[in-house]
Amino acid sequence: MLSQNSLANPLLTHSVLANPVLANTIDCAQSSNLANTLFDLGDCFGNLCRIPLESAFRLFQSSNQNCTPPENQRLLTQQLHTSIPFAVSREWQNQVWSYQVSLHTGTNSSLPLHQHLGAKTLTSIPAEHKTNLKEWLYFASPLDKLLHLDWQLLSAEQLRLQRLQHLSYWLKSKLEQGRSLETFLLVPLTDLPLGDGLNQSLKHSFARIGKQSLPNQERLSALNYAVFQQGKLIEGYGLQPNGLFQIKDRLNAYVVADDQAGPQGTHSSLLILDQRQCLQTLAQLEAVGI
Repeated sequence: MLSQNSLANPLLTHSVLANPVLANTIDCAQSSNLANTLFDLGDCFGNLCRIPLESAFRLFQSSNQNCTPPENQRLLTQQLHTSIPFAVSREWQNQVWSYQVSLHTGTNSSLPLHQHLGAKTLTSIPAEHKTNLKEWLYFASPLDKLLHLDWQLLSAEQLRLQRLQHLSYWLKSKLEQGRSLETFLLVPLTDLPLGDGLNQSLKHSFARIGKQSLPNQERLSALNYAVFQQGKLIEGYGLQPNGLFQIKDRLNAYVVADDQAGPQGTHSSLLILDQRQCLQTLAQLEAVGI
């Protein structure tokens, strides 16, 4: 559980930040000094820090004059590589409308971001209020590590390889953590293969894998999937419906047992994958050295 801490004073030390207080968003301040900028901006949530996205652009520009982040803010999570996982969110009244997590090749390194932002996610915003959205940059890190943040912009080729590496780690973690049932692989729905937020289209997210090409120009296939939630199969694509309905009762027993083993509600959504397809996709990646 992440405890909320407010970054309201540039003189506060990390030990003081450990005391839980109400989050207090601080207006951005111009600064060319990385450490001062981090202290002046945003909120700190224990191991999760938040900075207004506009201010973060100035932070990056002031720390490296020769490397400017992409003009399209939507591309930031894909083109910017950092030593610490991060996410960009669009929020209304401090509730998340959409978010994207950076591509990182480390097992479960981005899970705290998915878990925190997923818990804050809204299903909808009144149309008249959608102009009041604010954009934030989150880092899955204690404050002291941000003082030594390394970052670089990826070239098109580096970005393509990073996506594939991220996918490879994602598949390995699911195959290691998941449970086999008939031809299916069952895993809690905690993150998606290319950094997509959990409130975005799952169909689109899994279809994006089919748009990735390997260094030998071979194309990957879109991953087939289904989601089981509250005793129902709520969506899916590509998996055989008959096979899913035959295991429906066992799926419900799996979810109940999994919820009892962990924090209440943590694993209420179950992701169902084709285990053989996951193994085949991973084999394709490993065959070209990914």
